[in-house]
Amino acid sequence: MRAWPLAEGNPAADSQADLDGEGDSPDVPGFPWWMLVAGGVVALAAGYVWHSERPPRRAPVRRVG
Repeated sequence: MRAWPLAEGNPAADSQADLDGEGDSPDVPGFPWWMLVAGGVVALAAGYVWHSERPPRRAPVRRVG
C-alpha cells in the first residue's frame, strides 16, 4: 500500500489533461490584498477603541503671578 495514493506513477495523478496543460501559466490566485485591508480595518478599530477608553486630558493649570 502506498503512503500517497496520488503519487507519481498513479494513473489518476497523471491524467492526459494534466500532461497536456504542462507549460501553461498557472491558474493560482494572486496576492491576497483583502487580508491587508482586513488587517488595517482591525488595527484602526482597535486604535479607536483604545483611544476612546482613555480618560480625557486635564487642562494645564495656569498660575497667575
